[in-house]
Amino acid sequence: MLEMVDEKLVLMAQDGDKVAEGELLSKHKQTVIKIAKKYYMLGSDYDDVIQEGMIGLFKAIRDFKISERGNSFYNFANMCIKRQILSGVSNANRLKHSPLNNAIFIEKEEFLENLETPEKIQLNKEKLLDFNDSKNKLLTKYEKKVLELFIDGKKYKEIAEVVRRDEKSVNNAMQRIRKKFKENN
Repeated sequence: MLEMVDEKLVLMAQDGDKVAEGELLSKHKQTVIKIAKKYYMLGSDYDDVIQEGMIGLFKAIRDFKISERGNSFYNFANMCIKRQILSGVSNANRLKHSPLNNAIFIEKEEFLENLETPEKIQLNKEKLLDFNDSKNKLLTKYEKKVLELFIDGKKYKEIAEVVRRDEKSVNNAMQRIRKKFKENN
């Protein structure tokens, strides 16, 4: 019965009812927070992960279709939230590849965005250097290699092939990496 309320609110929100949309966003924010706790974006705050999750929730409201199979909005929203957070984490991690090599590489679009203020550019340089320093102090050689491959956009299976270990070992290394960075930030 609870799910039916969600579906009705979604239909109202898709028809432009901002109150229904706000109610759904408010109602499912705790779900976003619960999912976001499992993820970490290098160089970002926990609030950034939550924001990605809220974007996923908004997309779920926009894209949900009621079908004869009885798919629930809750399940669809969970999937959209997780995908959006994973996408955000992956994109954030890819942008953090440069500190791994003690170099700062800024693509043209990034450079133009950061041109707004010299302070912003300096702050980004400091964040990258701090990340690299933390990485060298906190991580084992194996963990550094796993992190580099992950930041390059490789999946756990691909990383496992490169480092010649199983996927579970890669997953465990990533969990240790997240924990170490979380504890030292």
